[in-house]
Amino acid sequence: MPAIAERLPAKYLIKAEAPKIIASREQYEAYIQMLLKLQRKAYRSAEETETAKLLVVLIADFEAKQFTIEKVSGVEC
Repeated sequence: MPAIAERLPAKYLIKAEAPKIIASREQYEAYIQMLLKLQRKAYRSAEETETAKLLVVLIADFEAKQFTIEKVSGVEC
């Protein structure tokens, strides 16, 4: 019986350089730079487009957890 990875189409396999959950400020900054580089490209491959989408989700998740904004009452505004 072939291994699962051998039966899956290549588009479903995770590559070694695939983005991962952001664990540090340095990784966050690196992913922002990677996303900006992808956004500046005139043409992106399907794989680059999917990577950009994943980076957006990972960056948003990190920001939501790390950069919380306190709610203020109407009086404080």
